[in-house]
Amino acid sequence: MSFWLFFAGFMALVWVLDGLRLRKRARSLAVIPRAEFEVPVTLHFITRTQATLDEATRRAAAAYAEAQNLDVLVLLPGNMPAAEALLACQAIQPEQFRRERIASAKCSGEAILVRSHILERFGPDYESPTEAVDFARLADQLKKYAGTGMDFAIVPWLKASPRTWREQGPLVEFVFGGLVRPVMLLQLLLVILGAFFIPTAGLLAFAAYHVQPLLALGGTPFKTKGLFPFAILRVFYDFRTLLTAGRRDQAERKALIEQSRTQYRELLAQGIKPFFEEPRPDCPICGSMRLKTAVSSRDWIQFKPGVFKLARCLDCQHLFQNPRLSIAGLNFYYKDFYDGLGKERTDVVFSYGSSPYVARAQMLKGQAEPRRWLDVGAGHGHFCCVARDQWPGVSFDGLDLNQGVLDAEKRGWIDRAICGLFPELAERLASEGSYDVISMSHYLEHTRDPESEIAAAAKILPTGGHLLIELPDPESRFGQWFGSFWMPWFQPQHQHMLSTKNLERILNKHSFETLTWHRGEAHQPVDFVFSVGLMLNALAPPPDMPWRKPATFLQRFWNKAVFLLCLPMIILARILDKSMAPLFRRPGWSNSYRVLARRIA
Repeated sequence: MSFWLFFAGFMALVWVLDGLRLRKRARSLAVIPRAEFEVPVTLHFITRTQATLDEATRRAAAAYAEAQNLDVLVLLPGNMPAAEALLACQAIQPEQFRRERIASAKCSGEAILVRSHILERFGPDYESPTEAVDFARLADQLKKYAGTGMDFAIVPWLKASPRTWREQGPLVEFVFGGLVRPVMLLQLLLVILGAFFIPTAGLLAFAAYHVQPLLALGGTPFKTKGLFPFAILRVFYDFRTLLTAGRRDQAERKALIEQSRTQYRELLAQGIKPFFEEPRPDCPICGSMRLKTAVSSRDWIQFKPGVFKLARCLDCQHLFQNPRLSIAGLNFYYKDFYDGLGKERTDVVFSYGSSPYVARAQMLKGQAEPRRWLDVGAGHGHFCCVARDQWPGVSFDGLDLNQGVLDAEKRGWIDRAICGLFPELAERLASEGSYDVISMSHYLEHTRDPESEIAAAAKILPTGGHLLIELPDPESRFGQWFGSFWMPWFQPQHQHMLSTKNLERILNKHSFETLTWHRGEAHQPVDFVFSVGLMLNALAPPPDMPWRKPATFLQRFWNKAVFLLCLPMIILARILDKSMAPLFRRPGWSNSYRVLARRIA
């Protein structure tokens, strides 16, 4: 009983402190004053349900956008509904939103001011948002085009358009993702059951949960509609939100899955044998015939069929996928991961934080003054987008195989998109003009032949040019601890796991001298939480994948139950990652490393 008393008291403290945190955010939001200002024709207003925006609001918003040099401005109504205003404070960090180029902007409002040049790049085919989640999705997409030129502001006199009670659930799931339903259910169970079974501390937690909206929104620029009724009846409002969360997105995703199912059935008609080459008898680095299977894994993320093996060379210790995926296999296993069904998930991962991108870009400080930079394996362009703040005036090009690099050019995250295989394009790129820097961030491990990639960089870079590489570190002890559930093994996508020694050997062979190594500095504190997530995936595979049989009701229930019951384990893993990160930022523990090399004659 003492444990539950402590736990209930702890939860009460968490809700109170979180309410004060959200209050600080609400007070940090800008408030637009009235202004007499001629609205330029280059400014456009997108409103909810195509409602007409009054002239006073248009003038005030235009004046504020001009004064703050904004390309996109989201207008929040002063009397925003309490649940929506609370969610806005949870989704947006006003103090750093403008500084973060890749921050999410998943916040609903009443209208969006957009400049013409942003709309031209964004495209004319957008639809005026009709529901809260449509508005938040449009705002989030526009952030990707506006970067640091976007912000949110409260318009005190602007009235919120009518909302239906069904809108809040899809909005909450869009903001927090698929785990929001088990989290909300667990939170509601703690509140209700605690009040019944732990009278003193449980009622304290129950009260803190209901007081939190008052702490967060009372006395702030929001004059929220229905704040007190929402606070008093919050448990009922949240239960209603839980019932409607994700219904529309689930229906849309189910339709996409059914469309893909026939296609995957055809791809798997001959089994998975065509997706693999014959096993290789020798090491691709040193040629040794002494090989041993080091890791045997399944696809713990997508759960596509197959068993994937990493072989270790007993002479040079190189780890490589053996048997290797064929071209057909690469196409099959990459399909719907970075695009299609998996696009939204991977975009969330890449947008999680800018600090790793900043650290990579800063490795050049004091070493070079680049003018043209080529990022190989650019993906959706997140690194180039963030690196612009570290290197203003540098022209960033991005090279990749998938659609993401074209989207990056459209958004303005890169200056030029190049589609294709790097070794095949090396001669052409060399003839077009020199790059000062080539970067490969978590790219080489995906390639079929890392040495040919470095040889291609050597063809393009002039003497004195710099090559920046970041890779997962196969010497990390986490790989031994977690076995096939260590995320950097990442089968079947990772084909080569280069140690620092073997990478330096290849660099020296192609006339690169290494300048700086970052071992501990490149560590990303995610090992515990990702490994726990993969283990739970293995225990309760995600339902409804088009390459698998349709999930039964029991399989869906099992998946949700496992993640709900194990949520405390996920939270604990995240705490361990964060708190113990300083201990793991050293060789032998760090999960990644970076190296900066210079081309020599």
